[in-house]
Amino acid sequence: MSKLSRKEQKELDVCWKNCLEMWKDIAYIIKRFGNMPIAGLKAKWLNKHGFTHISDNCLFCDWSIKHGGLHISTICFRCPGRLVDGTFVCTAEKTHFYNHPSEFYRLLVRLNKKRIANRQGDKSE
Repeated sequence: MSKLSRKEQKELDVCWKNCLEMWKDIAYIIKRFGNMPIAGLKAKWLNKHGFTHISDNCLFCDWSIKHGGLHISTICFRCPGRLVDGTFVCTAEKTHFYNHPSEFYRLLVRLNKKRIANRQGDKSE
């Protein structure tokens, strides 16, 4: 993927912030109350925070589609998680967002730290 414009980078930063907040809340709810349907928790969080018409109720998918991932074959390649780690897949066995939401959240936190470190490294060059 080519270098992002400042506007795109700002949108990506907001996407990461919101995605991390959503998955933190979901992980907390599941820890406190036990397993619950993830699709419902995502939809409830998005609605509560004023998001409408989000592709697949996924902030990363939505960002990808808005930035050129217009076909199912390109959505994942433009996923914000994959921009940080080319091996990222939200449906990986041990960190599958639906089956293991707490592990998925922890993965996002690690990727975000890597993303921030990479950006700081870019600024020093």
